[in-house]
Amino acid sequence: MFTKIVIYIILLVVPITANSQTENIKGTNHNNQLPSEFNLNIPSLRNYIYDRLPSYYKKGKYERMTYRFADYQSNSISNLVSSGYIYSDWLQFENYLNQILQKVLPKELENDTIIHAYIVEKGSYNASTGGSGHIFFNVGLFGYVYDEATIAAVMAHELAHYYKLHSLKSFIKQEKGHFNIDFLDIGKKRREQFSVKMEMEADSLAMEWLQNSGYHIKGLLNSYRIIERLEKQQIRRSKYKTEIKSTTHPVSKVRLQNFQQFFEKFKDDPGELFLVNENKFHLFKEQSKPEILKSLLYDFRYNECIETAFKFHLHDPDNSTYIYYLMEAIRRKCYLDVEQWGKLFYTENYYMKYPTSSNDIKKEKINYHLFKKFDSEIMGFGPEDINKIKAKFYWKELPRFETNEQAYNFFYLLAEILDCKECIFSNALSQINNKPVRDSLLNIYLKKDSVQYRVFAQDLLNDSVRKKLGNKKLLVFNNINGYIRQGQEKVPIRFRDDKDTLALLALYDSVSTSFPNRIPLYLTGLKFNKLNTYKLLNELESFSMFRTKSKGNRAKMHILDPRFIKLFYEYDVNEIEFVNCLYGEYRKGENNLEEYIKAMEMDYSTLFSQTKRTRYFEVFISSVREIENSVIKARHYGGEVSLKFKDPCFEQIEFELKNKIHLKEKAIKEIDLDYK
Repeated sequence: MFTKIVIYIILLVVPITANSQTENIKGTNHNNQLPSEFNLNIPSLRNYIYDRLPSYYKKGKYERMTYRFADYQSNSISNLVSSGYIYSDWLQFENYLNQILQKVLPKELENDTIIHAYIVEKGSYNASTGGSGHIFFNVGLFGYVYDEATIAAVMAHELAHYYKLHSLKSFIKQEKGHFNIDFLDIGKKRREQFSVKMEMEADSLAMEWLQNSGYHIKGLLNSYRIIERLEKQQIRRSKYKTEIKSTTHPVSKVRLQNFQQFFEKFKDDPGELFLVNENKFHLFKEQSKPEILKSLLYDFRYNECIETAFKFHLHDPDNSTYIYYLMEAIRRKCYLDVEQWGKLFYTENYYMKYPTSSNDIKKEKINYHLFKKFDSEIMGFGPEDINKIKAKFYWKELPRFETNEQAYNFFYLLAEILDCKECIFSNALSQINNKPVRDSLLNIYLKKDSVQYRVFAQDLLNDSVRKKLGNKKLLVFNNINGYIRQGQEKVPIRFRDDKDTLALLALYDSVSTSFPNRIPLYLTGLKFNKLNTYKLLNELESFSMFRTKSKGNRAKMHILDPRFIKLFYEYDVNEIEFVNCLYGEYRKGENNLEEYIKAMEMDYSTLFSQTKRTRYFEVFISSVREIENSVIKARHYGGEVSLKFKDPCFEQIEFELKNKIHLKEKAIKEIDLDYK
């Protein structure tokens, strides 16, 4: 293990410029109020989707199916746009993307005024579209692309999916049971073959549209090369895979072969890599990087966060933001499993191929450190990435570090040179068994200006984080997910107006009166005026569902992810419970379009007041806790319950909710006893 003195000596030859970058840990600032344009009108969107579909799909055997498709699409798209995961405060970037979109938009779609590009707060390389023409670009995509032409290529591909009605055709195949054959995985193979066919069709049309756009067709070649590098990384991460096979998408090898003839024919045609603004491209690409890392870290994808942050660091070693995310991803990963401190940095997750005497391929985990040799495959770097590496010193002379622990210590010393304030707090949180060092670091942190976790850090220093919390629980209710089964089809029940909301609030208030130690909160009600709290609660609920195993430490939520303690402080509680309900109602033979629309337009108040219905109800409760000598997460599923046939169900649902909360409370007491 390296000593501090050795690391300091190494740092003397590292070309780092102190204070050369502004620390950008938070990334963009999110609106707390959802802008009105992000609250899409579902009926209008549903009608738009339905009206543009060919008449062939709106009559006979497809009539009801096609309307259901438009209904599903309008709701899912509206929910995504208003989820808080679409950047509603990054309008300059969004406008820039839509300027590129207008360059790509073919004449076949020029009258589709609803087509629009959004940026999604997800760190993976992906883009998607549906039946409305809205295109959703993961912010992670911008960590890979080199130019506007590559973005335009992805746009052309997604627009081709929309134009060719691929989502509708896939929906119809699914509804007709084309993929439901279990024998010899026939259904799975059919689904994959159909999906690959649609992807190839979209590729072919994208070639034509990109060529006509003014962008160089090299953009498509670049997009396929990116996928090729991601596939190679996937192979290297697997102990058994030696090649990637086509499943929902064709493999890059097939796509490149399909593209090659087109590329050879038109590669010398005029076309530009940038048509809108090259400077803006590079600006937004750089601004995307902290967002990519933040998303990966918050999604518990620690290995990906480490790898991505290190790649960004190699290109910009003076940027303290990348140092922070490297440290935090290493810290959180090792907090959940202390053995990870001694594992190899980066290469621990990869395998090498070895030929055997029988000409087979054997794969073994890499047993050497990252800097023994430069491996472009596990780095996921293309030629342009390699040429831009500024921190080539890592592969020269002595290795800077080998294990995760050595890497963490090394990056902290870099952070000190760069005066990264939040890195001090990360280091303090890593001192699980060394309170004097932790407190010393906390004191240094608290003397800094504009730090992110000042109140929390002070409470850690005073050992009062949990002591200052109230003994109540926040009981978070979501909308009831409901459906009416008409024959073999499910019609989702949607909240229609304030009447539904008031009825639901009355139900939740009535349930809460039986639990004086709980504070009720209606989650959906926060979406429009407290969007950041709404989003953070949703992420906390995901954390409550996420299965974490703590090895070597008794994990505490506020140490693993400090963001969430803000919620406990805000509501003065030591536990946050999430209650999710599923209501199902069964009706026979009602399978025409009129019955679908009738069910779709029914409000909850009317539905729940009806009698002589076959109905079922399910409750799932999960929670995150800040209680000493107790588990940090709890989950309880009460199973499906049949409601009485002849009685209205509001009172029955209220009874079941109360009962399930009581049962959860009983179960968690037994779990806590075992934990102690």
